[in-house]
Amino acid sequence: VHVILAIFLVLIITSSFDNLDYALIAKTICFSAVITTLYGILQVTGFDPLGKLPVYANFEHNHFSALIDHPTTLGTYLSLCYPFFLFFEGKKYKIGLLIVILGIFLSKSSMAITAFIFSFLFYLIFINRNKKFNLSFTLFISFLCMNFIYFNPEFNKLSGGLSGRLEIWKMAIAHIKDNPVWGQGLGIIPSWNLHVFTEHTQIVSVQWIYLHNDYLELIAEIGLIGLFLTFLVISNSLKNFHYRSDNKLGIIYLVSFISFLINMFGTFPMELAPNALLGLIAFCGVEKIS
Repeated sequence: VHVILAIFLVLIITSSFDNLDYALIAKTICFSAVITTLYGILQVTGFDPLGKLPVYANFEHNHFSALIDHPTTLGTYLSLCYPFFLFFEGKKYKIGLLIVILGIFLSKSSMAITAFIFSFLFYLIFINRNKKFNLSFTLFISFLCMNFIYFNPEFNKLSGGLSGRLEIWKMAIAHIKDNPVWGQGLGIIPSWNLHVFTEHTQIVSVQWIYLHNDYLELIAEIGLIGLFLTFLVISNSLKNFHYRSDNKLGIIYLVSFISFLINMFGTFPMELAPNALLGLIAFCGVEKIS
């Protein structure tokens, strides 16, 4: 999967896409997000003709997953898609945006919801940076949303150790210490045989083949040097980005990429093809759109 995505990344970077091409890509992503969300909503109501496909179904209570297999993964996917609706005018895109935002909350993924709130906050601050009242109102609403997540047990996973993540991260750090500078190679995580009990498994512990933190996973696989080089590439792109008010198309790609970077703290968007592909597309938009 990573090889295919790398080839795709090289193809996009070396291709001479213009703004019209990136606008068409944004429309395609919008269509995909709405169809995926509507299918997930049907699953919530009990209608799921492909219900035997998800491998998580034996221990996951929330069946809002569409064909992406897991609610958290779908939530991540939708949190990367929603910014593209902000570029287009028209009632259908506003309705589509509301459907996708509903989907993000139906996924009950704390990380996807957090990524949505903070990336959308960035967007609102950017477009209202010269309007003091709008900026203050935006910050106030964002504060209320974060409080809603923190005090709602359906979304706040802090008290439960982030659904086992804290325990897994402690185990992973113990392994990373063996070679933190250069890393231990791609695909090393499954060989560590990390197990943890969570509220979803109820009886048995489950092996975690992902660390649910892509930054920690990068250190494990390519070391601190690899992580530094990754940050160097990203920071260079952000530094050279055209932060102009008329670069609306570029801004929505940037918002999607910011959502991707936030999701990397608590999920693994780099490891699953649909989310990794959206992250690559967003990054390429940040690089190429002017």
